[in-house]
Amino acid sequence: EQEKSEAVKRLITTSTPDADFFLMIILSVLMATLGVLMDAPSIVIGSMLIAPILYPLLSLALGVAISDRKLMKRSFRTVTRSVTIAVLISAFATLLYLGAGNEIGDGNQEIISRIYPSFGYALVAVVAGFAASFALVKKDLREMLSGTAISVALVPPLAVMGVGLAITSWRVFSASLMLFLINAVCIVL
Repeated sequence: EQEKSEAVKRLITTSTPDADFFLMIILSVLMATLGVLMDAPSIVIGSMLIAPILYPLLSLALGVAISDRKLMKRSFRTVTRSVTIAVLISAFATLLYLGAGNEIGDGNQEIISRIYPSFGYALVAVVAGFAASFALVKKDLREMLSGTAISVALVPPLAVMGVGLAITSWRVFSASLMLFLINAVCIVL
């Protein structure tokens, strides 16, 4: 019971948006966008390590589990603001990247892998949501949360949404939005 109450407190604190939270969202999505545009998987993976967006989703899941409308509303608002900021920053970074004379290759695997969501992504997100919840409660497992964030890959679809917006490709935007939504909903489940 003590581990649970500590985990709830920590989750609410960690998912509470402040300037640092949004700075980390901006930095992670900038890093992911550059990794996607340069077709560099290692940079994209690095961006997932610093992305705090998993916490408001876990907080939303907690709100649903304990029927706390206030927590659900706050968490949903945080996720919505985070997504909006991330997509706009990614679109702006893409425009700067393209404006500097760079191109996005037709065979860009980082974009292609984010525009074909499958049932497998949903399964990974459900497992990752469970793993994150479990690791959050167990003190000795907390360092595994970053690994969970990588497996779910919430930031790269947001970066690809911004790329789609910048290049005015509804297909790229909507497909990566679908992948993000699949991941987000399955984490909450």
